Amino acid sequence: MKTSLVITTAIAALLIPGAASAKKHNFVITAVEGSREATGAEEKPEDNNSTNKATFAATLDDDKKTLCVKYELKSGDAAKPFEGTLAHIHKVYKEKGDGTGPAVVDLETAKFTGAKGPKSIDVTDDLETLTGGDDLYFNVHSEAFPDGEVRGTLEVDEAAEEVVCDEEIGRASC
Repeated sequence: MKTSLVITTAIAALLIPGAASAKKHNFVITAVEGSREATGAEEKPEDNNSTNKATFAATLDDDKKTLCVKYELKSGDAAKPFEGTLAHIHKVYKEKGDGTGPAVVDLETAKFTGAKGPKSIDVTDDLETLTGGDDLYFNVHSEAFPDGEVRGTLEVDEAAEEVVCDEEIGRASC
């Protein structure tokens, strides 16, 4: 009986599309006024006057416990690059009431500009928080705005393009 169950499960995995595949979740920035960019206007508890922006996309693989991310900083001033000092995914603590919360995944811990990724991050410790997908936001900090310069609320969009990583897994980057 046990052998039959194992064989049946193996056959089902081969015949049913997706039966043996990992569950993946694609994250994008929630569109605001038609744009899927992180901005200073979205910062909490108050917006700021930054003209800089950032894009973000990620794919969470539940089975591998990895998050494959890519993002890009975009300067609002052609004469000066947008230089981030930190980048994170945060989870809003509703109890605080101000729309802020702690970082749950560190993406950058040193100065950076331009495009980053795709890169794979081990999220074993944060998988449950990310799988819920609620109340998450992408945040880039800078010297001008140490509490956060641009922010974008994240949403799961299964129809969004999957971000694919080929590099080795790391916890922090660059």
